[in-house]
Amino acid sequence: MKRTGGLAALALVTIAGLAPATALSPQRALASTGTPAVTGTGVAGGTKLWAATYRDHVQLNSAQAVVASPDGSTVFITGTVFDPFTGLGHTTTVAYNAATGGRRWVARYYGLGVSGPSSIAISPDGSRLFVAGYTTPPGSAFPTRFAIIAYDSRTGAMLWAQHPFGAGQATAVTVSPDSAVVYATGTVGDFVDGLGSVATFAYNAATGAREWLAAYHALRPSAEAQSVAASPDGQKVFVSSPVTSSSGSPLIATLAYDAATGAALWARLAPGTADSPERISAGRDLAVSPDSSAVFVTGMLPGASGTSAATTVAYTAATGAPLWSSRYMGPQGNNAGNAVAVSPDGSQVFVTGHSNGTTSPFAQNFATVAYGAASGKQQWARTFSAPSTFNVVAIGAVAIGVSPDGSLVYVTGPAPGFRSNSGNFVTIAYQSAGGRTSWEARYRGRRDFAGANSLAVGPTGQAVFVTGFVGAHDGCCNFATVAYQP
Repeated sequence: MKRTGGLAALALVTIAGLAPATALSPQRALASTGTPAVTGTGVAGGTKLWAATYRDHVQLNSAQAVVASPDGSTVFITGTVFDPFTGLGHTTTVAYNAATGGRRWVARYYGLGVSGPSSIAISPDGSRLFVAGYTTPPGSAFPTRFAIIAYDSRTGAMLWAQHPFGAGQATAVTVSPDSAVVYATGTVGDFVDGLGSVATFAYNAATGAREWLAAYHALRPSAEAQSVAASPDGQKVFVSSPVTSSSGSPLIATLAYDAATGAALWARLAPGTADSPERISAGRDLAVSPDSSAVFVTGMLPGASGTSAATTVAYTAATGAPLWSSRYMGPQGNNAGNAVAVSPDGSQVFVTGHSNGTTSPFAQNFATVAYGAASGKQQWARTFSAPSTFNVVAIGAVAIGVSPDGSLVYVTGPAPGFRSNSGNFVTIAYQSAGGRTSWEARYRGRRDFAGANSLAVGPTGQAVFVTGFVGAHDGCCNFATVAYQP
């Protein structure tokens, strides 16, 4: 497939202050974001190194995902910019200097007229950035097409964009270990009434030409919870998705494909829900062990009287044979796993999500659990309890990361602030051995109204990056990205 040249005119790229080949000085870069960077040795873990906000030309701006470059020099965020008066929105991607928070470039993608992102990934060689989401003509009630956009990571110039099929949305994206192929997964078909398919695409990372398409038709998929990961050895691609059987039973599907051809290798089903009381879909995240031997999937398993457990399942990567299944029932009755990560040495699996009451529509507690990767035995579990006066929907911890040396586990999510109707980013670092809290940090912005959506750990261990939204002078909202001392 040829690149879609006509979309280039719809991706407007601006470079903050100077031409692409000229770097901003740290002083000018910091002036563009307004928050000084903390520098020097001996900085305590959890110290805010810098905070940067971004506002496009409309009122509602919310960053959805963040990723750091392989060399640790740049952090990229992508999010939705929406005009509530016109009903139009687009995808905006911003690159920051990872050390100072100075803005490097901004790229906008309109697609068919309206667009929004779900996921972001950087090629292991650091040359290309990929954003996945949807695009739709103005006036459409639902997302109508996948959208996969490739950018030059240095300048923000759009390299190519694809939006195949109607009635679809890409929910996750990843890149092969050799940086040659980008994989995106989501739902195509009529996901409004649940009659679609879980579709996974492979594109040439350099040209955007489609290499293969694999579709899973067996069961009815959820609209928005697919996850995708490439095995570190480059041989396989794994997808997880909540699905529903013809009898209405909720399940978590884990799918394995040959990375070169897209041929289906195996598919496994585990009990799990498609939607929790907080509308958090199960089968929400997956991770692959560093040696490519195992796949770990987390989600939610319903129980009696409205209770639920955070469920985590491990499979052998080669055949899909189950290795173990573990359930976590926290201090309250409603529990779910939202994100999963594996330690760099492959010995531990970490899951984060929520634990809250069965009668409340609000997830008040973060819940984080460590398991032995080989056995599934729980090693420790920790919760973070937010104030109970919050009356804006929260979803517990939404993202997780592990330090490069494996000593710390980081989780983040939106949590109540200290006033009624307020909210903060809350980011917590736990020691991977034993689960003791190393530090806890809050970011509230200037109006005590903020929410975290994604987290990335700098590959050199220099910082932990969290992104989401923050209140603005006219109410809501701006992109907000914070860097913390790890």
